[in-house]
Amino acid sequence: MKRYDYQPGNATRYDLLYGPIEGEDRYALIYFDRGGGGAALRFCYFDNPHPAYIKEKMRLCFEGDADALAQFIAERHSERMAAHKEAS
Repeated sequence: MKRYDYQPGNATRYDLLYGPIEGEDRYALIYFDRGGGGAALRFCYFDNPHPAYIKEKMRLCFEGDADALAQFIAERHSERMAAHKEAS
């Protein structure tokens, strides 16, 4: 897992942990919301989850947050695919 200070350019900042889950073909995204609490999402390495799915599973209040997190995941798609190919 690696920590990210993700700033997608929409005047927001996301404190995230992201990386592969050991022993699984899945990745985890953990979003530390205001004050350090947060939500987590687990997804298959080849997926780019839809913002609506992210919003529902992470119980986010704002669609903009779900859009930004979906963008974060999508930006790392080729990285996930390469890591999986390397591990296979």
